Amino acid sequence: PAASVTDLYSQRLVRNGSVVQQGLSSCMPVHALEPLQKSWCLIDACSAPGNKTTQLAAHLAMASGGSNATGGRDQAAVGKIFAFDLDPNRFERLKKNVRHCGAGSIVLPELRDFLAVDHRKEKKFAAVKAILLDPSCSGSGTIHSRGDYLLGLKASDSSPQQSESDKRRVDTLASFQEKCLRHALNFPNVERVVYSTCSIHVRENETVVASVLAEAERLGFQLEKALPQWPRRGYPLFETCDKLVRVNPNKDKSDGFFLALFVRKQKTAGPR
Repeated sequence: PAASVTDLYSQRLVRNGSVVQQGLSSCMPVHALEPLQKSWCLIDACSAPGNKTTQLAAHLAMASGGSNATGGRDQAAVGKIFAFDLDPNRFERLKKNVRHCGAGSIVLPELRDFLAVDHRKEKKFAAVKAILLDPSCSGSGTIHSRGDYLLGLKASDSSPQQSESDKRRVDTLASFQEKCLRHALNFPNVERVVYSTCSIHVRENETVVASVLAEAERLGFQLEKALPQWPRRGYPLFETCDKLVRVNPNKDKSDGFFLALFVRKQKTAGPR
């Protein structure tokens, strides 16, 4: 008998924004950023179209306030999420998704470049406690959502040998990603930073993390083992790559993905 098919997009909970359809791997960065405290201010640095942003808002709304010492029900006020995007069209999609999911009281969309944010001049950003950084990338892991598997293609098949122009593009993206990650780590009161991409390229993933490790350690951050029950870890480019997360699009039935979790253990030097 033919398999039954359900049109999820027509379901009431999807249409009214109560349920958001999202791929497995793209949900991972928000889970890796846990634990959060309800009153925290957060940043989603490259947020459009907003699926991770609204997921983060739901997690923040359900988080513990962390300040109730009486054992009673926590009534802490919910914090805010500053959601940045530089592209006007993508920014409109972000605002639409935030409204659709009812996250407008938590998410504050900002049409601006995350790299241009100066926490020394804008004090509201100095209080930020956690940053989700999912910057522009090559998208080389997205063969699952593109449907390449229907053609019998695997990740290695869909980009067999990078051309020189492809390599230059990936190098340019990696340089941008590194700048964003350094900028995130320099916010003075940030305790947790997740860096993620939907790329399978080492250049955008392990190499970017390796390039900031010395500065991260100077600022009191350490790599922490993200999503410890996930079996697939980073490629062994340096000693702590087992703390990184990789999703293999061929083996995990989801888009290829990468993430790293930085946690501040101590303040050793002020941010630049």
